[in-house]
Amino acid sequence: MSTNPEPDEMSLDELRAEIESIDREIVELIARRTYVAETIADVKAERGLPTTDESQANGYSYLYKIEIEVSSRLTLRCTIRRLGSAVGPALP
Repeated sequence: MSTNPEPDEMSLDELRAEIESIDREIVELIARRTYVAETIADVKAERGLPTTDESQANGYSYLYKIEIEVSSRLTLRCTIRRLGSAVGPALP
């Protein structure tokens, strides 16, 4: 038996907390991925290798698009929160 309640059994506050927890995990994973990608770029520069690898370009471009989309959504969400707190109470 699971000790975690199902989403339909959670309160609105619990659901919002769960979303925030997931968002933190996503941001951490994106940060880790970015760090590894930057490390790869550094290694390639040190070894005089080309910065793109055509054999992997399609997969990376797809992940990069996802990363940009998630990053944009998180930035928008934070901006909306900041604007909301500046003008009044948060919307439900």
